[in-house]
Amino acid sequence: YMKKVLILALSFFVFIIPYAFAQVGFQNPPGMNWRYIDTAHYKVIFPEELTKEAQRVANTAEYLYEPVSKTLEVKPKRIPLLLTNQSVISNGYVALAPRRTEWWSTAPQSSLVGTGDWYNLLASHELRHVAQFEKLNSGFTQVLGLFYGETGQMLASFFSVPLWFWEGDAVCTETALSNTGRGRMPEFDMEIRSLLLSNIRYSYYKAYLGSYKDWYPSHYNLGYLLVTNVRRNYGSEAWSNVLDNTSLISFYPFAFNSSLKRATGKSITEVYNDTMNELSLLWKEQLKGLTFTDGYTIQPDNIKKQKVWTSYMLPKYDGDGKLIAGKIGLSDPATLVLLSHDGKEQKLKQISPLDMHLSVGGGKVIWNEPEFDRRWMARSYTNLLSYDLRNGKTKYIKSKSRLFAPSISPDGKRIATIEFTPSRQCSLLILDAENGKELKRIKTDEFLRTPAWSQNGEYIAFTRQKMNGIALTILNVLTDEMRDVIPNTLENISNPAFCGNYILYQSSYSGIDNIYAVDIDTGQRYQVTSRMFGAFNPAVSHDGKMLAFSDYTINGYRIVEMPVEPSKWKPIDEVEDRNIKYYEPLIEQEQGGNIFSEKLIPNTQYEVRKYSPIANAFYPHSWGFTTLPPNISLSIISTDVLNTTNITGGFEYNYNEKAGNVFINTSYWGLFPVFDLGLRYGGRVSTYDDGK
Repeated sequence: YMKKVLILALSFFVFIIPYAFAQVGFQNPPGMNWRYIDTAHYKVIFPEELTKEAQRVANTAEYLYEPVSKTLEVKPKRIPLLLTNQSVISNGYVALAPRRTEWWSTAPQSSLVGTGDWYNLLASHELRHVAQFEKLNSGFTQVLGLFYGETGQMLASFFSVPLWFWEGDAVCTETALSNTGRGRMPEFDMEIRSLLLSNIRYSYYKAYLGSYKDWYPSHYNLGYLLVTNVRRNYGSEAWSNVLDNTSLISFYPFAFNSSLKRATGKSITEVYNDTMNELSLLWKEQLKGLTFTDGYTIQPDNIKKQKVWTSYMLPKYDGDGKLIAGKIGLSDPATLVLLSHDGKEQKLKQISPLDMHLSVGGGKVIWNEPEFDRRWMARSYTNLLSYDLRNGKTKYIKSKSRLFAPSISPDGKRIATIEFTPSRQCSLLILDAENGKELKRIKTDEFLRTPAWSQNGEYIAFTRQKMNGIALTILNVLTDEMRDVIPNTLENISNPAFCGNYILYQSSYSGIDNIYAVDIDTGQRYQVTSRMFGAFNPAVSHDGKMLAFSDYTINGYRIVEMPVEPSKWKPIDEVEDRNIKYYEPLIEQEQGGNIFSEKLIPNTQYEVRKYSPIANAFYPHSWGFTTLPPNISLSIISTDVLNTTNITGGFEYNYNEKAGNVFINTSYWGLFPVFDLGLRYGGRVSTYDDGK
């Protein structure tokens, strides 16, 4: 049986590897001045304008080298670490063929980034991926790597290990090594929690593979819970043992499941059920004794009829008290809609789903959308748009900018927005809402998020953070004076909104995300809503009498309204901390607490050298025997880290014609036209029949 499986697996890899060789990635625009820093375990490559940040990243990466690898019991070999700054998307990844990790510089406006620094989050998460790849490079995976290079290693690694482990284990690491991380955020497990508390449990395979009918969050969310459960119950070395055994027989389709059973005594479905059983009990206990606030749920007529998961999010009041919201779902693209209390829904405008930050004022809706460079796909921008509620016209206010989370003043004349430049300079800008002209710029060395105007247009509230913690701040637009209403805290506060003499915001203070309020003068804080699963994005009507927010349900977010009644708000001192802290055992298994302290991370000043893409163009990473009938090839593949030069060379034999040739093909993608050059030496065999 095992022999047959091995033959089938080898056949799969032989036929799939030629297509994996053909990967083409994105390029940065030409003319960038690249630099690099050499450390013991990383070659940090970066644009010149990120030199200061690159020094910090180099120190942080070296400092984390052992902590991120500790529980996988592995020491990764040296790897290129690429910092790029041309994209407005927030992301990072680790890849093979060629082997490198790339971190995009733009931090997100989302509350799911937590209270820590963006590069620190990437360091703990992405460097864990580096350790995972190194751990899996043994056994059959290593053998395939010897025959096919990094492409063989990559295919065997992803073939044998489910995606939920890759991301779930990395989320565990980012959570256990810091005092932030997504594992600490109730919003991160909210969708699964709501299903279990509603007595809905899908099978493991439906939860992992997804469904076109029923909503389930991504493999990140599922993976974090499954990986954490195993570590809670079987110790920190459990996953190290699973990966050792998996890589040994990674050609076997069920290698991961059998290795998990060997380490825990349970199959993957049994681990899934154990995890859901344990969490169900913890989350039910979390709700005991809680009193929930009432509210009127705006339920559009079409949603009452359909059963597909659909969300209504980001409510905003217009001047007439009507509600504008963003709608998105399994069967709905991201769309601006106008909602009526009687159940009527009016579609206004389809928008981009990548950055749904909406603002309404002066009869206009504004938001921004990403735009990708058609040639240099590593570069992207944001476009600032407005929609006129009176005539239905859409207008571009700013094109090809780097502006985020725009907020329009109540009179519709000014826009407050966050600018984040390629050099990672963050500023609060105030623009003319008609033509986009810059009226005011407030520069800061901190990261700012989600500005919001006061009802009289004299103040702007926003959150700001630097390395560790978040503060809620208000700016006097006339004097430029800034004052913290909530001083720097590890509480994950976000999305402020003015409400008379209060500022409303969302927070996970109690262990369930809800809406809170702070008195601007006294600093006294209150819990405003107590919803079962989570309440987000507060919005206050122009007369200050009604509050609307996004309320999560098992069928998606819904817009809920309730009166603004400060006398019924609960003082923060009376709010109980009900965080279940599922991650807590992981902390002791790792380093025992937050390791991202500026006092602990070294401040070595590394030598900065010029990086030449041409001098580093040759980077062989994959090789081996491949077959694309009727040809059999023995080739070597080179792709540089910046993805500008691809070289393929080798010997090819056509078994139909019984003829061979040697070849070398080069593609250069570093300029606007792609230059291809190919040389081939050899013959073809053919027969000519003259018909006689």
